[in-house]
Amino acid sequence: MALLLRAFTMPDALRLKLVAGLVLSVLSLLAKEDFILAILLMCGWFGLVGPLLLRRQCRTASVAAIVLALATIAFFLHNRFVVQSPFTGSTGGTYSAIYTPASLAKTGWNYLTITILASIVSAIQCGAVVLVALLNRRANWRSLLLVQALVAALVIPYACLPNHVFPFYALNWIPWQIGGAVLALVPVFAPLAPRSKVVVLVALLVLGALVAYVTYPRRYSVTKWYVRNAETNWNMVQTVWANRDALQDQAVVGVTGVPLLCPWLLSDGSFLANRWGSDHRWLVFVPRDSDFYKVMLDRTALTLGRVETHDEQEIKSFLGIPVLSFKADGTGKLIWNKPESAEAHCGVTITTCS
Repeated sequence: MALLLRAFTMPDALRLKLVAGLVLSVLSLLAKEDFILAILLMCGWFGLVGPLLLRRQCRTASVAAIVLALATIAFFLHNRFVVQSPFTGSTGGTYSAIYTPASLAKTGWNYLTITILASIVSAIQCGAVVLVALLNRRANWRSLLLVQALVAALVIPYACLPNHVFPFYALNWIPWQIGGAVLALVPVFAPLAPRSKVVVLVALLVLGALVAYVTYPRRYSVTKWYVRNAETNWNMVQTVWANRDALQDQAVVGVTGVPLLCPWLLSDGSFLANRWGSDHRWLVFVPRDSDFYKVMLDRTALTLGRVETHDEQEIKSFLGIPVLSFKADGTGKLIWNKPESAEAHCGVTITTCS
């Protein structure tokens, strides 16, 4: 976005910055599509500004907006009809998108006030706009409103999923809210005497430190959540890798004990096949009331590529297959599903592989 902004406002090395900005924006779209709306908004805004920029810069911004819009549409169609991603095609459940104004407004407001930090920052953002309106008659309202629109563009993709709301998503737009408020207030405080400016600066620093201290436990819990799930998934992948020789000639491999977030969730098996050389038909056995089963069912099919989701009770129908049994921390072992006459687990006894 920074490269595109310079391409729209600085004439030097225009083509290089434009191409680099477009390439990075497309890569950003492929990595995390949620931020493309803000980039499109910025390109469209500069393309329509007209007299405020040279005609060449306006034309450049318009070209960037068209290219990125086409890339976004192609990306959506590919995920909707080719990949059949649950994020673009779910008709119910967690990833069911609702685009009505009432739902967008309700979920958006929920995100803006979802935590203490989010509420404080949203109040600062609104307060900055009010102060500018009252105290700065020469305010550049076009730029000010653009910043507010960019914040909204970051919130809207998440507001489309009212059943998939998590507090840590608010961290995506909080820096923009704070940055926009600071830039808006700089002209307001510029006429103050030097001592008054020092007082304002100290007050802002104290407020920032206080907010950081109050919200630290919440932010740290988010970090721990990511670290814990990353370690669990790494342990599961390492278990697959450690048993690669024993599973090499096995066409079908069972999996038990997996949490919601694991290498088999919403996966067609290509990651394990391409990255770790484990190309099998994977049978994931989980309780029917588990989050894993519900999420897979939400996408209208329990089979995705080479990954199949089954009720754990169905394991007795797949005798003789190897099974990777995982613990809560992601560590596991290879076992074999063999029938026995006594003390069966789900109708069968699971015996350790020698």
